[in-house]
Amino acid sequence: MFNINKVNYFVFFLIFTCLSVQALIIFLNNKSNSYIKEQSNSLDRFETIMFNKDGNNLIKADKLIYIDDKQTLLQGESSLKNENYEVKSFNILINFSTGNAESSHNTNLNNRNVNVISEGFKFNNSTRIINFVGKTVVTFLNE
Repeated sequence: MFNINKVNYFVFFLIFTCLSVQALIIFLNNKSNSYIKEQSNSLDRFETIMFNKDGNNLIKADKLIYIDDKQTLLQGESSLKNENYEVKSFNILINFSTGNAESSHNTNLNNRNVNVISEGFKFNNSTRIINFVGKTVVTFLNE
């Protein structure tokens, strides 16, 4: 009888250990899948060319984060470039459906005639106007 109790305890311990390990494996697999799902809305080292009626636009960012149908964040050092100018800033919020973009971080715009440094910008695609935010320095370049 003493040996039967030892066998029962050993079998119980073995089954309990196996179930615990299996539960741990399931938990870790589900945790890693949820991490992948959370991170699937972003791209690292993003760079693309967009073709539209106004010409080609080159968009670069350390990371592109899709927020929703209306907003996308170009996180980190980012730039928007076309044939006329290049805007460099940090954390640019862009609406790809309207073409509007903005940033509240240091911004540098360069073209053939002018260099603009500001504390941020707002670009309205329908009016094709870039409004610079905060302290702004404009330098006209010699041709």
